[in-house]
Amino acid sequence: MMKYTVAAVPYYLIDFTWPHVKLIVESIIAKAHGEMNINTVKAKLKSDSALLVVCLDEAIIKGLVILQVEIFDTGLRVLNLSMAGGDIDIFTGEYDSTLLEIAKNLQCD
Repeated sequence: MMKYTVAAVPYYLIDFTWPHVKLIVESIIAKAHGEMNINTVKAKLKSDSALLVVCLDEAIIKGLVILQVEIFDTGLRVLNLSMAGGDIDIFTGEYDSTLLEIAKNLQCD
């Protein structure tokens, strides 16, 4: 497995990053069965209610994940992961424990 850099993109850098991630985000939306659209995804990322994490090989974005806490009517909190990119398995392998820690810190069940 190649070694990648994984980095969270703060909400105040979304406009700067957006041209580099928009096509990958659109591929997530295409699989979402109408549950999300490009404008609301970008707005959530810019408002800090969702977090964009990118997987980089040098300066090239190879994949990304959007993290968002969803709170159900029952109070159940889950960390929703929307992933896309050619090398997305980096997030489900080496960084599994990091994602679990993020979920715990966000008080997800």
